[in-house]
Amino acid sequence: MLRSHRSLRRALVAVLTVAILVPAGISAPPPATAAPLSDPPAVMAALGDSITRGSSADGTGGDNLPNSWTTGTSTAVVSHRTRIGKQFGGAPVAYNLAQGGTETADLPRQASLAVSRSAQYVTMLSGGNNVCHATTLEELPSVSSVGADFASALRIINAGLPDAKIFVASIPSMMGLYLAGRDSSTARSVWAAVGVCPVMLADPLDQSDGAQSRRAAVEQRVDALNAAIGQACAAAARCAHDDGAVNHMSVALSDLSTRDYFHPSVAGQAKIAAATWDKVVEKGVFAAPPATIPPPAAPSAPAFTTVDDTSSKIEWSGTWAKTAHPGDNGGSVSYLKTMGARYSLQFGGTRVSIESRTTPSSGISEVRVDGVLMGRIDGYSASTLYRQVVFVSPVLPVGTHTITVTATSEKNSRSTGHNAIVDALIVE
Repeated sequence: MLRSHRSLRRALVAVLTVAILVPAGISAPPPATAAPLSDPPAVMAALGDSITRGSSADGTGGDNLPNSWTTGTSTAVVSHRTRIGKQFGGAPVAYNLAQGGTETADLPRQASLAVSRSAQYVTMLSGGNNVCHATTLEELPSVSSVGADFASALRIINAGLPDAKIFVASIPSMMGLYLAGRDSSTARSVWAAVGVCPVMLADPLDQSDGAQSRRAAVEQRVDALNAAIGQACAAAARCAHDDGAVNHMSVALSDLSTRDYFHPSVAGQAKIAAATWDKVVEKGVFAAPPATIPPPAAPSAPAFTTVDDTSSKIEWSGTWAKTAHPGDNGGSVSYLKTMGARYSLQFGGTRVSIESRTTPSSGISEVRVDGVLMGRIDGYSASTLYRQVVFVSPVLPVGTHTITVTATSEKNSRSTGHNAIVDALIVE
């Protein structure tokens, strides 16, 4: 959800204006400033929704944390975490506390988690779902409620993390998303099949006055929401706002995930990372490293330990069975036979990932690390695929951790079942 042809978008909004009641006093906020840090952050946290989780960035379903614009590790994205590491000679421990599918009402909960992690730098990007969960103009979110959600989360951070710096990004342009995909038959087909952001993307080829007015009205609401978000940041301590940098970005079809043509692709995540980091630098959120700091030594290659599904280290709850195939790690996988079944692994390391089969009959599972919800695995694929990486945790503090995966009763609308499958866990 980025932006294409800014001038066209402005023209559409100007010509096709639909009156929407916006609370008095909402206007573009003054530029926010943040005093520079004397030291780099040792811990950072990211709040928001599926964009911050990197969802579908690489064209596959579910979270894609390495490609997150803020906490990711991908060299193709160059996230805030990576840029901090390059600037100061050491990347912070990063907690991606965003939750896919959530609206801004979830930000206070996420802010409390950031406080519990003692974060020194917190990023926030949320609000797109508030808009895209609407099916009509009447269902669009109120400006005051979204502003209040951000203000509440910021108060929690200010109170619990008195020295933390905060960076707030704007809601991406829905008009930019529409313009980027409108002329692609593939994007239009996916939008229709999945029902993506219907208030903006329904009937994308309809150029009637009513359809164009609807789209302009949605974009007007996004602009009003961004103004309220900026005001909330300006009123908070140590908060820097992007001044609409994400909302104003240009976008191409290649910046959208080929999975749903809605979430940013790897290229789109890289654009968000670059645009927002420019604002971080402009507003002095981080100080330049002292000249006396020597360049960091080249990091050693991480060590990986594979824990196969046959390992006695895995604890199982519920009824599980095994099935074999040469394409599996170790030649087999375990799969559940009862809803609510789960498995867990206690491990020592700084990251854990999960390999699995993905199948036409797989459902959705929840992943928790040390009791904190870290993501959801959508195990669906149109055909059976082997040794697929379906989850990668953020970087964890050095120590002992426990990962628990629980099968839910949810599934992709295209899936024929609720299978939960595990092939192996990879500990770094």
